[in-house]
Amino acid sequence: MDKVPASAANGFNVKFPNGSQPGWIKTGTEIYEVQFFNGKKRQSALFDNTGKWLQTQSEAKYAVVPSKVQRAFETETPDKVLTYEITAFKGAKNFMVVYSAKGELLKKEEGSYE
Repeated sequence: MDKVPASAANGFNVKFPNGSQPGWIKTGTEIYEVQFFNGKKRQSALFDNTGKWLQTQSEAKYAVVPSKVQRAFETETPDKVLTYEITAFKGAKNFMVVYSAKGELLKKEEGSYE
């Protein structure tokens, strides 16, 4: 991946001062995703090339999702497709892959620590 703009990296450091092990992936023309640890919690966030924070995602077990949200999800997505997302780190690189329940590769992204 091309070098992450200093403004995006700075935006990450300001928004997540305790974030560690950041791995960056360019997800759009001027959008960068950073995957990192915030304490023991795995998170990802999007920043634009000016360092503006756009969104944060956090992992959560389905059991902790409010029951009303679970019911709405199950009602509105009866034909949901089960997928598995795996994020791995090797040296200065990070990899994110998504597989179907049949083992088919659906998505693959590679980034590097900056």
